[in-house]
Amino acid sequence: MRIIPFAFLILPLLAPAWAQAFDLSILKNDKESVTHVFTQKDLKYALQVSGSTSAAAFTILGEAFSELDNSQAICDADLYKSFTLRLQKAGLDPSRDTIIQWLEIWRSQDLIDDLFFEIMSQISHLKSNLDSISPLGIRNRDLARASTAIEQSGLTLKDLQGSYFGLTGLDPSRLGCSPNTWSSTARELQSASRLNDFLHLTNIYARTKGIINDQDYVILETYRYNGVQNWRINLQRYLRNLRNIKNKYRSSTPSGADLSPNELSSSIIYKHSNLTYRQSLYYRFDSTQISLISDLLRRTFDRMDARKAELVFTYTSGSETIPISPMGQYFFARELLKKEMTELNQSSLFAGSPFTYEDLVTAALETGLINHELIDSVLKIDDLWNPVVKPWTKIANYAFQITGNASVFLPPPYNIISSVALFFIEGIVTRKNQHASQADPNYDPF
Repeated sequence: MRIIPFAFLILPLLAPAWAQAFDLSILKNDKESVTHVFTQKDLKYALQVSGSTSAAAFTILGEAFSELDNSQAICDADLYKSFTLRLQKAGLDPSRDTIIQWLEIWRSQDLIDDLFFEIMSQISHLKSNLDSISPLGIRNRDLARASTAIEQSGLTLKDLQGSYFGLTGLDPSRLGCSPNTWSSTARELQSASRLNDFLHLTNIYARTKGIINDQDYVILETYRYNGVQNWRINLQRYLRNLRNIKNKYRSSTPSGADLSPNELSSSIIYKHSNLTYRQSLYYRFDSTQISLISDLLRRTFDRMDARKAELVFTYTSGSETIPISPMGQYFFARELLKKEMTELNQSSLFAGSPFTYEDLVTAALETGLINHELIDSVLKIDDLWNPVVKPWTKIANYAFQITGNASVFLPPPYNIISSVALFFIEGIVTRKNQHASQADPNYDPF
């Protein structure tokens, strides 16, 4: 008779608990060098009021994630509900103000990034408003407006029933993924002018036709009033991107630069907006699209670093092979990238949401293909020759230098640095309506 050690008998009982543990390190910020979601004054107050409980609350957040991690999709409202219930059980304050203060502290410690802060902030704001909802009446004049709006839109009753699928039988205490469903419904109706008003009228029409009940109507109107249709990121999409593409190409033995946040990802794209390059990437593209974008640059680097490049002409009578110089190899790698970018942008995968050179560099930073040192070097390269020129003039001049007659070849790893400079700068130059010259037709790549 074989004796099985006691430890092996209890191992299967413990394994499920281990398997359910959510790895909170996936939320760790190693991309955004600065934050745009709170001020130093906000943080100082948060540390004074909630600093002593922030570590315990973060552990509870991990427990809430672990409870839901085996489900097909973790939705914002489900996580928030589990988190607040666990806070109450632990004797901690589950109010929105306290949770925002913890988020500020966690972000300052790089335990989370701005995107996760945004996700938790928007669902906490919604839940706070749903806790005090009351019945809403429908004005007679709005009934007439709703009928007219639906008639003019061409939507049938069957269309509306499909649009409201997943938005019926709602309960303020169990929202599930309904905020995500509402956002999807709103996106389907984006062609309507004055979308917010149109959503109000469709809710009225759906209520009068019995598609939704009174409580559904109140909850969906609360969604509309709180701008859930304008949410640009949700937890489900965010986690999928983190798991599938974040640091996908990072070295197995990362350097300090690989592990450090970079300036570009958290830089504001437009002067009068709060949209960063990383936010734009996550808002517009899913994990498959981001991988495809990053792979373009990865193949370009491989081509630039290839030990040998040749041009082969095949004739009826034979073939001719012409070796390509290192500068020619660099030149053709760049040209192939431009061609592949155009082809991928024209594919159905990017229909309606084309990517730019700036997206290319941001995706490479997100996947760990490049690190912040490359970007820092890009911004400093021209200082070697033009230390007194204004920053924007230096960047614009460098773009012309790379793409115009003065093109030079830099040995590895500077060829990668200069290529990243080209891709990022070309995006900026294009947006500034400054068109870089085409490569010199007399240039000899051989």
